[in-house]
Amino acid sequence: MEQAHGYQEPTLDLKKPQESNAVVLENLPDVEQDVWTLLVENITSLSENDFTTELIPELRKAVVTFKNPSAAGRFLVDSRKHETFKKNNLRARPLERSTCVRVENLPALVNKTLLEQIFEQWGPVEDVFTIPSEHAAIITFKEEEAKEIVLKKDINICDVPVKIYTYFKSLDTVLYGGNRPHLKLPEPITVRVHPSIREFLLKKEHISFIKNQMSSHFCQIDMDKPEILLSLDPALLKQKEVTRRHIDDWSKNAFDAFMKIISNYATSEWPLSHPLWSKVENVVKEVVKDRVFTDMDVSKGVLTMAGMTHEIIGLKPIMEKILENATYQMEREKNSVTEYMEMSPAMYSLLLQDGLKSAVSPQLHIDHNKKINRLVLSGLHTEILMFKNWVLEKKINMIQKPLKIEDCSILEFLRLVDSDEMSTDLFICHGIAAVYTTKNGDVVLTGTTERALAEAEKRVKMALASRELIIEDHSVLQMPEWEDLKRRLEISFSISKKRFVSINLSQTDKVIVTGFKDPVMEVSVNIERFIEKHTRIEETVRVKSQATVEFIKDRKSHDWQHFVKSDKMKVNFDSKRPWIKLSGERLFVQQAMTFFKRLADSLHTDTLTIKKTGAKKYFEEQGKIMLSMFVRENGFVVVLQEDDMLEEEDEEGFSQARYNLKCLIFVALSLGSIGRVCLKVYTMQVGHLTLEVSSGDITKEKTDAIVNISNKTFSLKSGVSKAILDAAGLEVEQELLQMASDTNFQLTEIVTSSGMLLCKEIIHVVGSFRPADIKNNVLSVLDICEKHKFTSVAFPALGTGQGGANPADVAEAMISAVVDFAIKNEPVHVKSVKFLIFQTSMLPSFHQSMIKRSMEPKKGRFSRIKGKKIMLEEIEPVVFQLCGETPDDLSKASAMIESLIKQEHLEITIRDPAIAQFSKEESEMLSTMERELKVSIIIDKKSQDVITLKGLTGFVHTAESRIRDMIRKVERNENQTLLASLMSSIVEWQYQSGHNFKAFDVFTNCVLEEALNHQKMSVKIKINSIEYDVDILKKVATKGKKRIELKRVDLKAQSSLPSNWVDMKGESVVLVKLTAGSQEFADVEQEFRKYGLSSKIIQIERVQNSALWRSYMIKKEEMEHKSKHENYEKHLFHGTGSDKTDQINHYGFNRSYAGMHGALYGNGTYFAVDPLYSAQSFSKPDARGNKRMYLARVLVGDFTQGQKGLLTPPRKSSKGVHLYDSVTDKIKNPSMFVIFNDVQAYPEYLITFRD
Repeated sequence: MEQAHGYQEPTLDLKKPQESNAVVLENLPDVEQDVWTLLVENITSLSENDFTTELIPELRKAVVTFKNPSAAGRFLVDSRKHETFKKNNLRARPLERSTCVRVENLPALVNKTLLEQIFEQWGPVEDVFTIPSEHAAIITFKEEEAKEIVLKKDINICDVPVKIYTYFKSLDTVLYGGNRPHLKLPEPITVRVHPSIREFLLKKEHISFIKNQMSSHFCQIDMDKPEILLSLDPALLKQKEVTRRHIDDWSKNAFDAFMKIISNYATSEWPLSHPLWSKVENVVKEVVKDRVFTDMDVSKGVLTMAGMTHEIIGLKPIMEKILENATYQMEREKNSVTEYMEMSPAMYSLLLQDGLKSAVSPQLHIDHNKKINRLVLSGLHTEILMFKNWVLEKKINMIQKPLKIEDCSILEFLRLVDSDEMSTDLFICHGIAAVYTTKNGDVVLTGTTERALAEAEKRVKMALASRELIIEDHSVLQMPEWEDLKRRLEISFSISKKRFVSINLSQTDKVIVTGFKDPVMEVSVNIERFIEKHTRIEETVRVKSQATVEFIKDRKSHDWQHFVKSDKMKVNFDSKRPWIKLSGERLFVQQAMTFFKRLADSLHTDTLTIKKTGAKKYFEEQGKIMLSMFVRENGFVVVLQEDDMLEEEDEEGFSQARYNLKCLIFVALSLGSIGRVCLKVYTMQVGHLTLEVSSGDITKEKTDAIVNISNKTFSLKSGVSKAILDAAGLEVEQELLQMASDTNFQLTEIVTSSGMLLCKEIIHVVGSFRPADIKNNVLSVLDICEKHKFTSVAFPALGTGQGGANPADVAEAMISAVVDFAIKNEPVHVKSVKFLIFQTSMLPSFHQSMIKRSMEPKKGRFSRIKGKKIMLEEIEPVVFQLCGETPDDLSKASAMIESLIKQEHLEITIRDPAIAQFSKEESEMLSTMERELKVSIIIDKKSQDVITLKGLTGFVHTAESRIRDMIRKVERNENQTLLASLMSSIVEWQYQSGHNFKAFDVFTNCVLEEALNHQKMSVKIKINSIEYDVDILKKVATKGKKRIELKRVDLKAQSSLPSNWVDMKGESVVLVKLTAGSQEFADVEQEFRKYGLSSKIIQIERVQNSALWRSYMIKKEEMEHKSKHENYEKHLFHGTGSDKTDQINHYGFNRSYAGMHGALYGNGTYFAVDPLYSAQSFSKPDARGNKRMYLARVLVGDFTQGQKGLLTPPRKSSKGVHLYDSVTDKIKNPSMFVIFNDVQAYPEYLITFRD
């Protein structure tokens, strides 16, 4: 810190501090003294009576004086370990023992010599340092004892008592004990500043800047009053190591700093009279703007300016010039006069170009009054006379010339408009000293020189123009809007007397626009637009697809409805072609056309082809409604493509469009008509391999591999090969050539990557036009696919391009190769083969070949080749047009359709023994059903009794219903045959033929017996193919007058029926419920429970069927004579469902149902020894939980071991013809028997029970 009067703080040797009983605490926070007293007590465990503490706030230090010196030493050691010291970064050191004192309150006249003489009387003095500003001095003794003596003395110097305190050099202060004085702050300083400067500072907001500058001097400024007040900032006292010297020097330092800042501002005063100030006030304010503060004191006649010093200095010469010019102008105004002179605006403009304003004197005021065609001249009288002479001389020297121009419309325009205004606009404004006037119908140019006239004529030709507009639709000019437009345009290009354009009609129905070129062009454009807008036209917007038309029509109607709100135009959306037709006024039509094109281009379109049986029929019928419901809820449009939907029209006016993917449109140019061929997809199933033939683009296929036909060098690039290589990209072509050149022998196939194609690999094959080679090529490719584990491959039609092979031969070769591959190789990996025929005319050849290979010419049927099943199927694909605003919309639409197809697509398996009995008639019905319902019907030839239906749900269910009707019909026929056979063994009806009687066929025999049993009076039959009416009671057949006698022969007496049967009263079948508790009921129940079956018996019914019983008894008698043992008849059990009991009761057990529930031991009727087996496995519960089981009489006869697939019992010997009567599961201990002759069993009792 700077010391006053050159005093330098003495350097202390702190390395060897003198022993002292005082300690200095340093780096103290701003807290009360009591806090430090408590801290010392805590560290030393002493009471406050054992030490004193003096706080020196300006030094952030305190001195602790201990009564016991040893306590000071302990405090120094202990304080270094104390947490409070560490936490607050406090420091403690011993205070040196001082030999100095500070003497205060010294008289002003005391000097250093006097003080030295006074204090030497108590001991040798080493140094005296005076501090006049504080009326104090520091005395340094050579010995401490002298200091102690002085402190005890009361000393007066010059009769003034002084105060003496111990001074410590390391503290640069004294210790006052409990009476330490506070520093006294200086009083605020008042400074006067020029009022204008103060106003400038306030206006420019410089106060904050000055305050910031003065804050570094710990000075606060108050400028609210004219006299500025400077005050000490109390923050100075909080500064580290501040001393009284800083406080005392603050006033001078603050004043000097403030005056230095104020020196950057200055004032300037100018004596002005009030009239002079009024004249220059605006000029002065415009010059000075807000750079300085100006104050005009009218009472004193003084203008004061205040501002930055450099600004005031810079404005001084400017102000001098302003005041000088204003003083001169005031003097001139006193002597000025005003006079008038006749002059047209054109002449004024011309002379103005020739220097009129500066012709005499710049001080002469010249103004032209256009209303009265006069010049107003204001100035000195001599100046006005000189100006008039100048004008007269100019007029005398001017020359004239008629304007010559070929365009009469321009001359007429110049005659119609104001010549003075036009001269100004045409010539004067472009620096041409010329004007024009009209005289006797002529346009005359007037100028100062020949050159000016030539430039004027050139200017007319360059600036003016006329344009003729041809009107095609004359009615446009008759519209009221035309007159409004004409008037509006003429007004728009006219200002007062100025006309820049004129619009006139010629006699030839032309609109002539004349005037300045730019306005003429603009007006012409407006008129042309008007004509275009109101001329009605028709336009057609061709979009990508019909779906686009529907999307714009329905989903974007809010965007285009504004076009049709007025009668200006109409919008028509074509329902069959992708066209939007617009008609109306040209402007509206063109705007709409641009809008619809842009809208259509912003949309995304695609097509989706579904190749599933019945899909097209479904979506043409009920599926269309379902589809519309789904689409209505989504942001896309789906249109089912119909056969009459065209996609585009050529420029010659006839349709040359194509159908998406599966339809071909061809144009008969010679006849001017249109035809189309809708292509189908043909599939053939050979074992597990599917062959598909259709029209399409092979480069779009996603199969594992596609086939490219090349030449021997694999460099062919034409036809289909070129299309494949171009689509795949250059890298594939280079890869192919590289692989071909890397070998020394001829390759016939090369497999490369697919490049940019959707497939995985490309198989390149050396092509040939010979059918045998083509077949080998296909087989070779299929072998490669199987080796590479490809599951699918696509071929083009081989050899039909440049090879020129016969399409029929190619089709035969390729299809034969696929069939042979599937049959002979039995592929594991290859599942799908596609033939994509680019030339659609070849499709019929491939179709015919597929029919031939299927070995049956009917669609939907199949043949077998070496155990392999071949099925030919014809599918008519359904094509959807998709449209949406994003690709995601199209993906959603495709997913929705495919999901709908998936939901609607159904596969049902019908298993029934009657299927194996289908005749040619049923086969033809199945074929018709396939075509009509668009379903796939597949009969499993291996099991012969299973039909698989594939197609859409509704059609599959319809087909299922019809097939089940066919099954029921076959069953009825089968039952009728069985019944007829049974009847023929019991009774025989005969008719008279000559003198003898002949037996009827078994079916007619059955009809007659049934009529008799049902007591019918008459029935119709045929005898020798002629229909007769039969009277059953009279046994006579009649045909008109012809009568034929009939006879009934009973082959078995009625007494053969069991004695316990009730009277059947002519019925063929009667069920008799047994009474619980009767012996017959108990016998049956005993058999039922013999093996532990505990189910509850609901009822037991005896089945009385006379025909079945007699047939059974005949078979029994036959077996009695044949068998060599008596145990040929058994009571066995047969479980069944409630839906089969009526059929069994009437017709007996039917072996045709063998295999429906199991055929491990042969395809016959099964009977169980243990009723539990039948109850658990074959007795199906009805809705109420009741089950059915028959206790049947079964003629097992001689039996042997059964095996799967038996249709009849095995032979008893390899050389004999006799068969076993039945088979069993175990010969030694049979648990079931299987019979193959329906009359070998009789359903004697029907047991209804519940578990």
